[in-house]
Amino acid sequence: MKKIHYSKIIGISGKIGTGKTVLSEKLHLYMKSDLISTGNFIRNQALYHAIEPKRENLQNLGLQLINKYGYEKFVIEFLRSELKFNNDVLIIEGIRHLKIWEELIKYSNKSLLIFSDISEKNIIPNVKERDNLNEKDIKKSFSHLVENEDKFLKKNANLILYNYIDDDFILKIVERIKNL
Repeated sequence: MKKIHYSKIIGISGKIGTGKTVLSEKLHLYMKSDLISTGNFIRNQALYHAIEPKRENLQNLGLQLINKYGYEKFVIEFLRSELKFNNDVLIIEGIRHLKIWEELIKYSNKSLLIFSDISEKNIIPNVKERDNLNEKDIKKSFSHLVENEDKFLKKNANLILYNYIDDDFILKIVERIKNL
């Protein structure tokens, strides 16, 4: 694999339905950065292994891949399959494990971990609409082992968001990233 190095890696983390994808895509557009997604990587692995891409299956597959490869090799496989390497800044959407984040930042001089900590009462209506799930299934996904990592990611985050954000706030985040 070609040597990978970015001047800045920005990780976006948080529970299901907290706006990680929207935030990542907007930062990507404003910064003209590279953008990769752990969720896309896991979904592609599910297709390769003929696994139905339902939320619980994807959560389980992610854990199985980490157990199979270990954290370092999981990150190498993830970067190998998702990386474009066109820009100086890399945004990674969907950081779900602190040890994965710790491996990813080895590929950069500077990093920023953003954790989206939206309350469940605000998440549930969005996930219901987006994923066409009932409240029981959404709450079940919150209790999955993958979701237990959130407390460690939040503790190590450089920036914690407590509300869905607008474009003005995104511009403030862009400035913070530029000033890293």
